[in-house]
Amino acid sequence: MDNTVVVYGKGRFFMTDYDNYGSAENEIPAKEVMELYPEGWEKLQEIIETDKHEVFNIFKEQTGATSVDFEMDNDGNTKLIFVFDNKVDENKAKELLEYTIGQYSDGWGEGLEQEELYTETETYTETEEDEEGEEYEEEYETEYILTFHLWESDTKYSYTIK
Repeated sequence: MDNTVVVYGKGRFFMTDYDNYGSAENEIPAKEVMELYPEGWEKLQEIIETDKHEVFNIFKEQTGATSVDFEMDNDGNTKLIFVFDNKVDENKAKELLEYTIGQYSDGWGEGLEQEELYTETETYTETEEDEEGEEYEEEYETEYILTFHLWESDTKYSYTIK
């Protein structure tokens, strides 16, 4: 039929030290997020479902698609699916690939990235010394946030026409 373009990507989860945002990012595989942080996984699914009704209408207007859908498997592999009334050629498919990368990096994806899907606080104690050389223990807390990123500079994107 050649009226559907599927853009493939990879969503990635990070547990980040909130106090040092961006300096202590640890990627977590999607399957582990489902097991370790089910609340975060569920929150992301709810956000995506809401966006399918709101944000995807904008995608349809901007691309001329009759429908737009998003799918993600348990490994974080993603598909953004554009369906048109008419046949789609390679030029249109390439435009949709670039459009999707733009949305993932600066549009819809940036909004998703800013969502705190789950937070966790870790408490730890360090031994300090006062001015007289006396040791004492000081308690600190570090807050970690789980975020989801649709765009990373090393992600390989591709498309197919169906």
